[in-house]
Amino acid sequence: MKFEIKMALLAVLVVSLFLATAVAISFQNFWLVFAFFFGGMAVMVFGLRYKKKHYSSIKK
Repeated sequence: MKFEIKMALLAVLVVSLFLATAVAISFQNFWLVFAFFFGGMAVMVFGLRYKKKHYSSIKK
């Protein structure tokens, strides 16, 4: 298994956005909660789509 820097950075970004969501909850700033949560979901979906596209092109 090869270590991919791009996927690792995406994973760190997703975790950071969800941690920022927790901080925004503690500050009771619900606009930031929604922004960080949906940002984290969007980055996660992007990463999953990238992974599916990238690995399907390698196996062919």
